[in-house]
Amino acid sequence: MKDFFVTLLSSVCVIFISSMAVSFGNLIHAKVQQIKQSTDNKALKDLLDKFDYVVQICVDATNQTFVIDKKISSEFLDEDKAEAFEMTFKSIENLLTDDDKQKIIDNYGDVSAFIRNSIEAYIKQSKD
Repeated sequence: MKDFFVTLLSSVCVIFISSMAVSFGNLIHAKVQQIKQSTDNKALKDLLDKFDYVVQICVDATNQTFVIDKKISSEFLDEDKAEAFEMTFKSIENLLTDDDKQKIIDNYGDVSAFIRNSIEAYIKQSKD
């Protein structure tokens, strides 16, 4: 009878230890996935912070080098607005790396639309 209980207890211990090892393995796997996800989100957040900064400096530079002079001379026409927008757009596009552009495509789709919307949003925000 003693051998039976020893065998039973040994079997239960082996099953318990095995299930704990599997649970621990699953926990480690979940934690690794969580770290990977937060790393991806941090990389995306860093890209968006960089992108916002690039938009700000490009819009401000266009304002300083082109728009202000036109407004002072009261000659800031619709064509000038379009030209200023294109100047800013090209500046932003030139400052983004191919990797940055690919990350924008992967997360948001069209790079041009993303740049255009960001310029418009910054201009609106700076006017408010």
